[in-house]
Amino acid sequence: AGLAGWLLVALAAQPILQWPVLALFALVALVIFLAVELMPASASKAKATTWSRWDVPLRMAVATSVVIVVTVAAPILGAGTSGLLAMLPVMSTILAVFAHRAGGTAHGIAIQRGILSGLFGTAAFLAVVAGSIERIGVGASFGIALVTVIVIQSVVLLVLRGRSSAEAGGLAAPAGASVGPTPS
Repeated sequence: AGLAGWLLVALAAQPILQWPVLALFALVALVIFLAVELMPASASKAKATTWSRWDVPLRMAVATSVVIVVTVAAPILGAGTSGLLAMLPVMSTILAVFAHRAGGTAHGIAIQRGILSGLFGTAAFLAVVAGSIERIGVGASFGIALVTVIVIQSVVLLVLRGRSSAEAGGLAAPAGASVGPTPS
């Protein structure tokens, strides 16, 4: 249901793709930020599942099947729709299912949080390329985009580590936790 909802919203949002690149980037960054903030902090740790020798080949087969289906359907769906299907929601669903299966809810949440955090750099890369490729060419555009990703993801990593340190250092008490001294 979530994937179908995402596809419907993505298709309905097609008209905003005509907006200037900077405006699109700002909107995308805001949506990513909100998604990260709305993610559950964590879940109870589950006992890790033992991996079958077929787990990795099965992941590869599922991901490859998605790529093949989208590629075969591309002439029918068109470039825009097939591009939407080839992007992260489909692949992140595969990753989340296998992570959840391997380590429970905590692993499923962690993989989604990691994917969302990485989207800041992805959005910046795509914005730089879209805004510069025609003016400065492929090589320079991709070079600048790569440097941009490194800078943005470094900042995101520092922010996330700062949050983790603050939470681990007691600056942010978990919900329902006692903040004051406990009576003896």
